Amino acid sequence: MIIEKQISGFNPIVFTDYVNIYISKDATAREKKVLRKHAKAHIYLNHRIRYKAYEREFGKVDRKTWCLAEDIEIALHIYNKEDEEVALLPRSNISGGIYKHNLPKDLPKELKYCEEIYKFLLTIIENTSKYESFEASYKTDLGLGLDIDVDVDEDLDVEVLIKKTIEELGREAVAEEKKNKREKNEEKSFEKLKRRKQTLTSLLERKVKKNYALKRKNTYLRQSRRCEGGNEGGIIKKGVRITRKIPKVLVFVDRSGSFCTEKTEEATKNLDGVLKKFRLAIKKEVYFFNNKILEEDPLVGAGGTNYKAVRNLIANSGAEIAVVITDDDMCEDLEKVTTDVIVIPIGCNETFFAKKILAEEVRLSI
Repeated sequence: MIIEKQISGFNPIVFTDYVNIYISKDATAREKKVLRKHAKAHIYLNHRIRYKAYEREFGKVDRKTWCLAEDIEIALHIYNKEDEEVALLPRSNISGGIYKHNLPKDLPKELKYCEEIYKFLLTIIENTSKYESFEASYKTDLGLGLDIDVDVDEDLDVEVLIKKTIEELGREAVAEEKKNKREKNEEKSFEKLKRRKQTLTSLLERKVKKNYALKRKNTYLRQSRRCEGGNEGGIIKKGVRITRKIPKVLVFVDRSGSFCTEKTEEATKNLDGVLKKFRLAIKKEVYFFNNKILEEDPLVGAGGTNYKAVRNLIANSGAEIAVVITDDDMCEDLEKVTTDVIVIPIGCNETFFAKKILAEEVRLSI
């Protein structure tokens, strides 16, 4: 699996060590898409192995010229029209790369692969400075990773490599597009939730009603009117008793060090209001948390904020509803849960926890 890492600035703007790819965080989103394709193409096209194979057969290779040949091969086979357009935009940060529109004018059309392009470039080496690659433009250590010893015994079919590279990059582009679309839809849904005006009471009532269900149970407490074998000497069967399934609600109260006395009092007030309003309609469990989950209220705030432990307890509890009373402490990336989660912000208008877990927030009076 290729891991993408961020670097700062434009010197270099992109490079690869043939394990990871490194892309400037200062590039635009469209530029990063081209840079990502560029760096991965080096890996998928086995440029490091082909460099070693060429060096073993023909002797020492000029690294700068080889990098130019690699980038020309990528320009010929990998870039599409959209990639070219990004490079041609005014003030584009990737205009210094090699594309179809700025290939050496005297490059023979029959040259398609890096190895034969390299031989041609050696004949016009004095005129290639204006066609520098990304690495040649921005990085003094050209071809990072080319010196690492690799097995070159395999017989490489470059045409097959190019075909597989195009297919793999295509699949990755589709997957990335779906991911971005899904994230945008989730953000839109979250924004809609934030714009909805509702009280804590109305929100909880809606959640409780949604998870309030009737449960059927066979029991002798309600015997069946029908008997097997007739009314005399027959077997009385269990009857059906319908009961209401009361939803399970978890309540979490932040007791981390960021909770001062005022925040703690406000959180306790909100907690008391929740429990008082729904004491007959729910099965409730109350927890407190800082660095870990606490079953007893420490009464004062201390320690960090372990949102991951809160998320995991919600996910594994089987509860239908969870209420989290917290502030705007930073929160790591968390997976969503199927449980309906309500967050009550204390001392702030919105929380990082609600954003990460896509929960509904309400900061209005009970």
